Amino acid sequence: MDKTIVFRFATPDPLKYEVKVAGQTTVKRRNWDGDKLLAYLQEHLPGVFEGRFPDYGLRIETAKKRDIVLEGWKPDKEEGDEIKEAFDGLVGEVLEDVEVEDFLLD
Repeated sequence: MDKTIVFRFATPDPLKYEVKVAGQTTVKRRNWDGDKLLAYLQEHLPGVFEGRFPDYGLRIETAKKRDIVLEGWKPDKEEGDEIKEAFDGLVGEVLEDVEVEDFLLD
């Protein structure tokens, strides 16, 4: 069986920010456009992934809770944690230059 890293993507929690109106501070929330964010990751993550993890396949799927699953093999805990941490860093790199506003709902 092939070694695959399965990225279970879940829409992030709403973005909270404070607004001052007439001396009163109010906390507001904006929801993420999960479909748009997922489409962005599906488009940009595989190319970067292949360069870093040439021996592994990648599958991105939606989930209620974000997770990284190693499918098709069971490395020891330390190696598995290192792979997951490196993959997390890769996702961060792909999202690093996005404009947050482009991925928030009105």
